[in-house]
Amino acid sequence: MTPAQTLDEGLRALPLALSPEARERLLTYLALIAKWNRTHNLTAIREPLVMVTHHLLDSLAVVPHLFAEPRPQTLISAPARACRGSRSRLPARTATSR
Repeated sequence: MTPAQTLDEGLRALPLALSPEARERLLTYLALIAKWNRTHNLTAIREPLVMVTHHLLDSLAVVPHLFAEPRPQTLISAPARACRGSRSRLPARTATSR
């Protein structure tokens, strides 16, 4: 299985729909992580297929919850503006819920 196939399978399971451009950007991002990880030890994960599940899909799994309406207020819910940024530098708006 290729990283692209793993990403597509994971997006179907989440369920998220990505534009073809966003999908290609994520795969390019993954290729750059794999390339520079060999030199600079960016992450302990070395296998591209595992990078898809542990980096890309884990980050994308929260997207449906960030934009779900209505948002119930609980003691542990964060303000909406606190959820907009991503420390992993993955743009949250590349995916939309189905």
